[in-house]
Amino acid sequence: MRRAADRRRCAFVTLDVICILLLLAFALLLSMRGIGLVDKRDKADRLQRELEAIELAVAELAEERELESGTEVAFEDYGPYLRKAGLPKRLREEGKDQLGASFGPQRVGEPAVADPGTVEKLKIDW
Repeated sequence: MRRAADRRRCAFVTLDVICILLLLAFALLLSMRGIGLVDKRDKADRLQRELEAIELAVAELAEERELESGTEVAFEDYGPYLRKAGLPKRLREEGKDQLGASFGPQRVGEPAVADPGTVEKLKIDW
């Protein structure tokens, strides 16, 4: 009699362990999707900070050279002002975002603009 009870108890414990493992696997599956979303959000935040730095660099250049609002400024002109901000090398030296697209020319007095492809890939809604 005692052996039959031990077998039932052993089967019950095994079933519990299997259920717990399945729940852990399900939780891991859900978190993997969340990790991708967090990474995309992190890239979007980085892009926003880079655009703010570009805006400041263009404003500093415009003040120094007394440029009018709406004047187009090339990266070669506002690039040296980015070197002061401690930004990533790809932005400071090449004028590119984290996906490799160029920021290109910006306009004085207007918000900095990112490449439309980058905005679409990160699905940023500003």
